[in-house]
Amino acid sequence: TEYREGMMNKLLVSHEKEQLIRDAIENDSFFMMFQPQYNLHTRELRGFESLIRINRYGRVVYPGEFMSIAEKNGMILNIDRWVIKNVMESFSEVLRRCGSEILISINISAAHLLDKCFLPDLRQALEETSFPPRCLEVEVTESVCLASVEHAVVVLNQLRDMGISLAIDDFGTGYASLNYLAKLLKIDKSFIDGIVSDEGADEFVRAIISMGHTMKMEIIAEGVEDDEQLSILTEIGCDYVQGYVWNRPVTEEMSKTMVLKLA
Repeated sequence: TEYREGMMNKLLVSHEKEQLIRDAIENDSFFMMFQPQYNLHTRELRGFESLIRINRYGRVVYPGEFMSIAEKNGMILNIDRWVIKNVMESFSEVLRRCGSEILISINISAAHLLDKCFLPDLRQALEETSFPPRCLEVEVTESVCLASVEHAVVVLNQLRDMGISLAIDDFGTGYASLNYLAKLLKIDKSFIDGIVSDEGADEFVRAIISMGHTMKMEIIAEGVEDDEQLSILTEIGCDYVQGYVWNRPVTEEMSKTMVLKLA
């Protein structure tokens, strides 16, 4: 039947993506790109969001094609560990050399954050690479609390005690226990896309910025692509931006060069 064929196709795609991830882990075919983040008012470089990719026979495979499968089958923990180690090894020396306060942001899955190995993994990576904790920003979604709000808050408190910054993505789902721990609030690209033409999106972004500032948080808008969006975000008091309007994701070498220019 058509339904059965559809299910078989989904299973086949899922299996292919699982194999893609296994191959990437075994063959070390992951690589990183880094999305620059800028102060909206001074245009100074704030830091970079780390973005993982897979090189599949010369074709770039983006996270949207494999992350959901990795989260379902548990391979997300291996991916997170690879990202943590890779990012710290890549930037540790250059950050120490220039004494920069540049922040390197890494996305951590809820599964890893709530896993008993997360903090030991992170501490070990910091120790082995001598990466400065003040330059690390851990980005999580508020959905981590759906599994265990108490455990999540304990872990995030320990991150803060280590000198690591916390950024919250997907803000607004109601877990205020996370909000007071965070320094940065990220507004998703889906809202930024609409601020020029959609009055509802514009009002929502204004409300998020106002609420975040009330809670002593800084605000970064993701996916900013044109000057009109920049103008509105400047007018309503957004603090930072990332997106194609000022810079596309850059390679590791390009990002290091950008950091060294600040020395």
